[in-house]
Formats: sequence, structure tokens, C-alpha cells
Amino acid sequence: MGAQPVPTSARKTKSISVDEDEHRVLDFNRGPFWVVVKEVGFGEAVRRKSLFWARHNWGILLFLVLGVIAFILLGLLAFEPLDWHGWFVPTVLLLLLVALVQGSIPTHVCMLAAVTSIMVVKAIDPEDGLTGFGNKGVAAVAVLFIVAEGIQRTSVLQPVFRFVLGKPKRLWVAQLWLLVPVAIISAFLNNTPIVAMMIPVIQKGARRAGFSASKLLMPMNNATLLGGTVTILGTSTNLVVVALASQTCKEDSTQCLNFPIFGVTKVGFPLLVIGLIYMLLASNYLIKDRTENVASLIKNPREYTVALLVQERSPIVGETIQEAGLRQLTGLFLVEITREDGEVVPAVSPETRIFGGDILLFAGVVETVTELYLIPGLVPATAQTDKIKLERHRRILVEVVISPSSRLHGLSVKESKFRSKFDAAIIAVHRGGEHVREKIGDIILRGGDTLLIETGDRFVPRYSKDPNFALVAVVAGSQPPREDVPHMVISVCIAVAMIAVAKSEVLELLPAAGVASFL
Repeated sequence: MGAQPVPTSARKTKSISVDEDEHRVLDFNRGPFWVVVKEVGFGEAVRRKSLFWARHNWGILLFLVLGVIAFILLGLLAFEPLDWHGWFVPTVLLLLLVALVQGSIPTHVCMLAAVTSIMVVKAIDPEDGLTGFGNKGVAAVAVLFIVAEGIQRTSVLQPVFRFVLGKPKRLWVAQLWLLVPVAIISAFLNNTPIVAMMIPVIQKGARRAGFSASKLLMPMNNATLLGGTVTILGTSTNLVVVALASQTCKEDSTQCLNFPIFGVTKVGFPLLVIGLIYMLLASNYLIKDRTENVASLIKNPREYTVALLVQERSPIVGETIQEAGLRQLTGLFLVEITREDGEVVPAVSPETRIFGGDILLFAGVVETVTELYLIPGLVPATAQTDKIKLERHRRILVEVVISPSSRLHGLSVKESKFRSKFDAAIIAVHRGGEHVREKIGDIILRGGDTLLIETGDRFVPRYSKDPNFALVAVVAGSQPPREDVPHMVISVCIAVAMIAVAKSEVLELLPAAGVASFL
């Protein structure tokens, strides 16, 4: 008799079990090295970890091999015979680049380890190794970060770019209106804070217009780099070169080079124009549509149900859900809207219009809840937050886990008097895999509950060892910026005055930026 055919359901079951086994092996190999050693032995653990790293970092491995070949050829053909120091330093630099590309080790640790190893073998003197810290260009970059942070904290650029982006129908129009002002601003401010400040604005604008955020974010990043080449202020590299040129002039007056603020504009501006035209023409074909699911990137994501009140002054009042950028939030779902008159809209369509006084009920991961928390005019819909004696821009979001032995266990939020005891307001509760949709004051607290609270920055040092809490952690990037117009105007005036003083050479850039940072 011939072999009996395997039923379809059995084949599917077998396929699923094989996939599950592969996922278990993958998670096992991705775990800590000592755990793998404990299970399979040292030799097998080294083999598995090496293969796993090579499979997932083949690009870095290829770069490393090509770099080694290039250094060997240069050492043999282009230079005079090198001693071992001459081979050691390029090797360290190559490993440094690999570590920076991989990103698993913090940048400052990589840099310090590289400099220290070179000094240990006496390839350079400690004095030479620390010369960069005394470079006034490096110091100017550090101070300019403070100035840029001051501008970012006032959120002055967010309403500007919200207006500039508008509601374009074509991708190239959105890119044009975005890239030109970004490049101009990055010519006078450091690139990093500009990119950090623009990411949430662009993501929201992309959702509102129905574009892929990747086709705006990558060109925006490149525009900041190109804009940084237009003036000396635009990038840290320019400032360091100017400082080195000034130092060379002091050592040898016959080799003096003068770099005013707009001294590189003749070269940088044409490059900027060419780069912008190229991105407008080619980015739509070269950049793929990328949608990132936050929940899939986070293992066991903590999901909250959060109610947020739309204030009358909010910029999203009068807009539809789609126009406000609340339709396709990553890792977040708009459950319902409660109108000021009590009407509930359970199935929220993209064309539903938002009004002042609406309460929006969202369910999703904390990373995206934080994004909502930073939208001007969108505040937690609980009266307890109004009783916190702190201005909103001085508040942060903190996650706390109630310990099993906590005195809060078994009490409702209202009975616990949480706000008066801890000077913090509970805005959401996560409990295992269930969504807690009761009113905040009626929720019965249990050991193991994770609370999302709004409070001041003193909460963590004050209550991190409190026996009521098993864990206390700040939600990164949750502090809202200032929204008052006077501080926006003041921050812009300070930045413009700093540039004008440095341009007129009344003061050098470093002291001018120092004065601006204190203001």
C-alpha cells in the first residue's frame, strides 16, 4: 500500500511547531552569553554567538574585512615602513568605527576606550590625547547645545513648522516646504537638537497628510547636514577646524587663515542647492515606505488606557482625526470620544471632527502615549492633575509598580489619596494584559499594578526606595516644552543676538554663545 497523505491540518501544525522552535532558538542565541554557556558549554556558546553576530552584522563584518585590507595595502605601498605603533593605531580606529556603527556600546565609552588604549601603548602622549578637550571649537559646540536646548524647550519651532508643512497633496511639495527652512535653521544651530525636535512634528505631519514618515525624515536629516555646511556655526566639524586654524596661526603667523561665519558659504550654499534638488527628484524612488510598529519592537509592551482632554486653545480644535494626525498612531488606538455634552462617539472615523472639551480615550503603549502628552492643549482628563502645584512644562511622566506589601493594595485611587500623599496624579493603570477602563478614582489598586503618573522631577529621588513601590522609572522624553509666547520670542531674540554679535566680531563665538546659554 502507498503512503497515506498527511492531512492539511497536520502539515500546518507541524509547520507552526517548526517556526516556534526556530523562534525559541533565535531568542536563546540572542540571550546573555553566560546563559548560553550554562546550557551548551563554553565552546558551543562561542560558536553560536559568533555565527549569530556574523549573520546579523554581515555588513559590519564586510566593512571590517575591507578596512583591514585597505590598511595593509596602505601600510605596504603608500607609507614608509611602520613600527607596531603605526599598525596599532589604525586597528584601534577601525574597531572604533565598527563599535560606533553597531551602536551596542555608548559613543562616549567607545571614544574614551580608543583614546585610552592608544595612550597606554604610548603611541601618543597624555597631553596630545587630551588636547581636544582644550579646543575652543569643541567648547563652542558644547555651549551651542545649551542654546539649542533652550530653543527646543520653548517649542518655538513646532508651531512654525506645523504652519509651514500645512496639508500638502504631493510628496515633493511637503519635502520642499520642510527641507528649505530646516536647512536654513541648521546653518546657525547644531544639527542634533534640530533633528530631535523635528522628528515628532514630522511624524505627525506625515500622518496628517497621508505620507510615509520615512520619506520626510531621511531627507530632513540630510538637509540639516547640508545646511550645516553653509556657515561656520552649522556643524561641529567647522568649529573645530576654525579653532585648529587659529591655533596654527598663533604658532606660525605666516600660515594664518581667517574664517568668518559666512566664510564657507560660497562653497556650502551651492552644495546645499544641488543636494536639495537631488533629494526632491530622487528620494521618492530611493527611500522605501517604512512603517514601524512600536509594540512589535518592545517585548511585553505595557499598554495603558488614557483619557486626554482637548483644551479650547489646542491647535487640533476644529480638525478631523486624520488632519490632527491621530488616525494612524503607531502602537496606539483611539477607542472613543466623549463630547462635552456627554455624547459618546464609540466608532471614531477619520473624518470625525475634534472640538474643545472633548475627551479622547486612547489605548496603547507608553512610548506613543508620551507623544500624545506632548501635543499642546492635550492634557490628562483628570481633575487631580490641576491640583499639582507645578507648571506643566516642569512636569514629567513616571511609571511606578505597586509592591505586593504596599499599603495602597486593596484601596481605590480615591481612597488612597494618592495625589495628596505623593504630589502626583495617576493618569493610567496597566494590569497584566487587561485594559483598565474604569474612572481613575474608582480603580482598585493591586500589588503588581503599573501606574502612569504625572508629577515633578523630585518624585523619583524622593520615592525610589519607598516600600509602597517595587519600581520607579521616569518615562524618557516626557517633559512638555513651554508653550507661552513671551518665552518663545525671548529665545529667538537671544539666538539672533548671539549670531549678530559673533558675526560683527564684537565677541568670538565661544563667549557669545556662553552669554546666550546663561540667558
